Amino acid sequence: MVQDDQEYHKRSFIEKVKALSPAVKILLVFGMILIIATPIAIYFVTKNSPYPLKATYMVKMRDGIKLATDVYLPEEDGSFPFILFRTPYGKAEASSMAEFYSENGIGFISQDHRGCHASEGEYTLFGSDGPDAQDTINWMKEQNWFNGKVATEGGSARGITQYMQVPYVDDLQCQAITIATPKLYTQAIFQGGAPRKMLGENWLNGIGQGHYYDYLFNFPLSSSNFAHQHQIDPWEWGNVTWPSMHLGGWYDCFSQGIIDGYMGYQYHGGVGGKGNAKLIIGPWTHGIDSNPEGELQYPENLKDPMSTDIFNAMFAEKLLDSNEYGDYRTFPNVTYYVMGDTTAQSNQWNRWATSSVWPIPYTNRSYYLQPDQTLDIDLPSSSTECTYHYDPMNPVETRGGANLMDNNRGPYDQNPVEDGREDIIQFDYSVTEPLLVTGRITVNLFITSNCTDTDFTAKLMDVHPDGRSMLITDGIVRMRSRAGQDKAVFMDGSDSTIYECNIDLWSTSYFFNSGHKIRLSISSSNYPRF
Repeated sequence: MVQDDQEYHKRSFIEKVKALSPAVKILLVFGMILIIATPIAIYFVTKNSPYPLKATYMVKMRDGIKLATDVYLPEEDGSFPFILFRTPYGKAEASSMAEFYSENGIGFISQDHRGCHASEGEYTLFGSDGPDAQDTINWMKEQNWFNGKVATEGGSARGITQYMQVPYVDDLQCQAITIATPKLYTQAIFQGGAPRKMLGENWLNGIGQGHYYDYLFNFPLSSSNFAHQHQIDPWEWGNVTWPSMHLGGWYDCFSQGIIDGYMGYQYHGGVGGKGNAKLIIGPWTHGIDSNPEGELQYPENLKDPMSTDIFNAMFAEKLLDSNEYGDYRTFPNVTYYVMGDTTAQSNQWNRWATSSVWPIPYTNRSYYLQPDQTLDIDLPSSSTECTYHYDPMNPVETRGGANLMDNNRGPYDQNPVEDGREDIIQFDYSVTEPLLVTGRITVNLFITSNCTDTDFTAKLMDVHPDGRSMLITDGIVRMRSRAGQDKAVFMDGSDSTIYECNIDLWSTSYFFNSGHKIRLSISSSNYPRF
């Protein structure tokens, strides 16, 4: 969600969005189962620039707060369709985008989020984005330069703001959402009940809102009104009545979120939204087409194959009533990259695949943790305890994963942070024939602890023949949230009561090559990721 993480490139009719931004026992009987406004003032109008005519307004919201809003108009007279672009990074970042749209007969509005840059009010971390967007559109409808058609686009923070509009905005033409999540509270602020420290703290500091991080801990339960304001509830998807495109990456900090967003629109949307969404997900971190990712260099075919074409066709049809760029409906509903061994060429992995549905048709498979610290598809013949002592003052260091910061995200070898530690238990499965895993991965544990609350972490890795243990995906559960983050249920700390918990590793599509090993690593920390 950092400003420098997003770069926009002109291509064909519309610009393509790219976003650059104490003792624990584990019992071996668990399995691994394979997120009415009015203008107040125009304080400058600019024409002596390479950009289209720009006017800056302070637009009043329903509570009287005024938001700084740049309006870019095409040079010709008349009323126009518009792109609404809302950002916490400063509205000026969109000037080149506005120029391009205006050249194609589309107006452009760039607006500072509440409490950011030139806008008034207190910062709300997307909490007021829905009402503010609707109030802005209501104001647009009163202007003679607006013809009533408006669409939204953007990535990262500019994508999250689009999701947060769903319960409030009911008259969009289309959306293009990149590397974002509609479940901000349970996937970005918290995950498995644990705070996403590295994501939240670093990003908020980066946009000058670092004070807000501590404020988040006032709302530890997902049943709070604060949580409701920062996620789309299931019954709200029906408000989506427009086509959409959702673009994300397997290693992105919002990888599950972009899938969940697509599924909400595609399967639970209202008339015009349901069945009218497209999903593209590649082998990327928080930047489309970036390569290398972490410590892996993917083939050149990792580049996004079709989002520009979908975008062009959808936005041209919906905003300009033009079919010049084809019919977006003819594209696959789901286009995803099947990752795998980057040291061995194969037509099975490191390729693009398509599907009409998500999840794709699959056979669920469980791998069980064995007493000899292997994984097997058969249940162990007996239960055995594995015990480790976890010291919170000596956490396992974060090395890669679904993080935002570009110097510590994506697939990294975990050996440097796991070797020699006694508070990590590893379980391996030797792969004799290439094995494909596509879909959501959950780790199911039965544990005891002498604490009333603690965390459990899990990492899924591909162990290469040379010994590298490359991270694919990971997750965490805070035991008080094991039954859901809407309540806090503590353990008794007796070290004898057995508790069940699940660790959500989110989703992936990965081919394990023969001669490799699937590794599951269990511990109680991954810091400062969590």
